Amino acid sequence: MNEKDSMTGRDMERILIETLKISRENTEMLKKIDGRQKWSRNFTIFYWLVIIALALTGYYFAFPYLQTVRDDFGSVVTQVSSIAHFNK
Repeated sequence: MNEKDSMTGRDMERILIETLKISRENTEMLKKIDGRQKWSRNFTIFYWLVIIALALTGYYFAFPYLQTVRDDFGSVVTQVSSIAHFNK
C-alpha cells in the first residue's frame, strides 16, 4: 500500500472541510460576479436608450431647419439649372 491509500478518517475530514470552505468561497465570488454582470448589462441598456433618445430628440427639433435648408438648396439648384439653360 502506498501513502494515498492509507488516509485516516481525520485526514479525510480535514480535506472535506477544506473543500467545503473553498466551495463556499467560490459560491460567494460567483454571486458577486453575477451581480456585477447584471449591473453592467442594465447600465449598457440604459446607455444606449439615452443615446437613441437624444438622437431622436435632436432630429425632431432639427427637422424644420433641415427641411428649410433642403427647400432652399432645391430652389438654388433650380435657379442654377435655369441659368445654364438660358446661356445655351
